[in-house]
Amino acid sequence: MCIREIKEDLISEAELLIYQMKAAQIVTDYETVNDKADTLNHICKKLEFIRQEEERMRTAE
Repeated sequence: MCIREIKEDLISEAELLIYQMKAAQIVTDYETVNDKADTLNHICKKLEFIRQEEERMRTAE
């Protein structure tokens, strides 16, 4: 799997988590909201790492 595919998968997963968080908020399931927020935070960290690696690869060329 190339970096672009990984990034697209992470973004899709993040979008799904956001919808799940909104649904959990509607039914006031804040434990689920917090769990999804933690997962979303981890995805954002992975995306930031990928961004840095892409930048590093561009400057290495």
